[in-house]
Amino acid sequence: MATEPKYDFSNYIRTGVAASALCATFMSPSVAFAQVEPLPQNTEAEADDAVAEDEVATLGVVTVNARRREENLQTVPISVSTFSQEVLDQRSVITTQDLTFVTPGLNVAPALSRDVPAFVIRGQQRQADGTGSPAVLTYFADVPLSIQGSILPTFDVSSIQVLKGPQGTLFGRNTTGGAVLLYPEAPGYEFGGHVKASFGEFDERIIEGAINIPILEDKLAVRLAAQTADRDGFTINLGVGDDLDDRNAVSYRASVLFEPTSYITNTFIGDFHSADEAGTSTVLTSVFPNEVNTVGGVGRGPLAFLLDSDIPGLDVDLLLADQLENGIRTTNPGFEPRSEREIWGVTNTTEIDLGEVTLKNIIAYRSTIVDASRDFDGSPAPINGQAPLFSSDQFTNEIQLFGSAFDDKLDYLIGGFFLNETPDGDNTSFAEIFFTPSFNELYFDNESRAVFIDGSYHLDDFVPGLTVNGGFRFTWDDIVRCDGTQPDPSLLAGTFS
Repeated sequence: MATEPKYDFSNYIRTGVAASALCATFMSPSVAFAQVEPLPQNTEAEADDAVAEDEVATLGVVTVNARRREENLQTVPISVSTFSQEVLDQRSVITTQDLTFVTPGLNVAPALSRDVPAFVIRGQQRQADGTGSPAVLTYFADVPLSIQGSILPTFDVSSIQVLKGPQGTLFGRNTTGGAVLLYPEAPGYEFGGHVKASFGEFDERIIEGAINIPILEDKLAVRLAAQTADRDGFTINLGVGDDLDDRNAVSYRASVLFEPTSYITNTFIGDFHSADEAGTSTVLTSVFPNEVNTVGGVGRGPLAFLLDSDIPGLDVDLLLADQLENGIRTTNPGFEPRSEREIWGVTNTTEIDLGEVTLKNIIAYRSTIVDASRDFDGSPAPINGQAPLFSSDQFTNEIQLFGSAFDDKLDYLIGGFFLNETPDGDNTSFAEIFFTPSFNELYFDNESRAVFIDGSYHLDDFVPGLTVNGGFRFTWDDIVRCDGTQPDPSLLAGTFS
C-alpha cells in the first residue's frame, strides 16, 4: 500500500550550500590504511567501466585488510570497494547507511526504518524476522555488530571497506553475502588533530573533531574524537509527531594505543552513539483496486466496508487522493513515529609478534537499544503501525593465528570465534494492523562458536603471479526464541522468566 519515498540526498540535503565552515589541521598521524595519494573516487577491485583511464592512472598504492592482513588492493582475490575519509567527506557519507549511494552492488534498504536497515549484497540480505544468520554484516574495528546496531557514523575513520561474497573463512561471524568493515583512525605518536564543520539545507549542522595525544614516546598514545549531526526533517508531517527524515545524533570515541614492547601491541577503543529522531517517512503512493478477485468477494477483503466507506480518514481512495494533492514530500501518519537509539561498546585488541607467526585476540562487548515507531501505511487510518523496542548485550571473542610457511610460499590464517547475544531488559512490540491492536514480546538468546582456516599458496615458480586460495569453516549455532502475543500487554506481564 505504501512505499519508501525515493529521494536523492544531493537534492534534498546538501544541494550546493554545504560548505566547510572550519577546518584546522595540526598534524596528521600515520594511517594504517592510508593511500599513497588521495583517491578521487571509490576504488573497485573489479574493473569499473565508469572510471576513466586518466583517473585510474592517478591512483596510488591502496592497502586493505580484506583478508585480515595489510595487502595491496590489486593483489586481493576478493571484490572490494574501499573509501578513505577524504572520499567519504567529498561524497557526503555521514553514516554507513549512506554507502548505498557510492558503492556499486550494495543496497542498504530500510527494514523497520532507515536506521535499522537490511544490507543487501548480490541479492542476499537478512530475514525480516526470525533466527536466520545475517547474510551481510557490519564490522567495527573487526568486531561484528548487532543487526539493529549496524548503522554508525563515519567520522574520523582510516578506512571503510565493502567486501562482496562469502567471508566465513576470514572473519569470526559467518556471512554469505559480504561484509562492511569500518576501521576508526588509530592513535599515533605525533600530536595533532582536526576540526571540521559543514552546513546544508534544512538547517543541517555537522561538527566533528579529533585530537591525537602522545603520552609516552613510542609506548602510549590516546586519540579522542566526537561528532554532532543535526538536520530538520525534509518530509513534512501533517499528522502526529515531528517532521520526518531528520537527524539528531551525537557520537564519541576514545582510543588508546599501548606498545609495552617491540612485539606486543594493545589497542583499546570505546565508542558511544545516541540518536533521538522522528525517523523514516513512509509516503502513500498507491492502493490496491477494489475489484472482485478469483475466489469471490472484493480485493480489499472483509474490511472493505471501512476502507470504502467514503469516511474521511478511513476510505483509502480518499486518503490516496489527499496524499497525491499534498505531494511526495509530505505524509500524514496516524501512528506517531520516532527513532531513538543508544549504541555503545568497548573493544580490546592484542597482537603479539612471535616471529614466524602472529597471535591476535579481539575481545569486545556491545550494547544496543533501539526504541522505534513507524506508520507503515503513511495515513491516518489504523492500517499498519508498529512500535518495537529492541535491547541486547553482545559479547564476542575472536582469536587469530596467522603467518607464512614454506619459504613464504604459503600465507595462512587460523581462527576461532565465540559470540553470545542476550536480551537486556524488555524486547517488545506494539502493533496496530487493520484496526486490531496487539502486544508482542520476543526474546532471542544467540550463541555461536566457529573455527576457520584460510590459506594462499603462491605458485610463482610455475606461473608468475599465480596464487591458489582456499578455506574451511565450521560453525555451531545455538539459538533460543521465546515469544508471545496478546491484545493487551497486561495479559503477558510476568509470563517470561
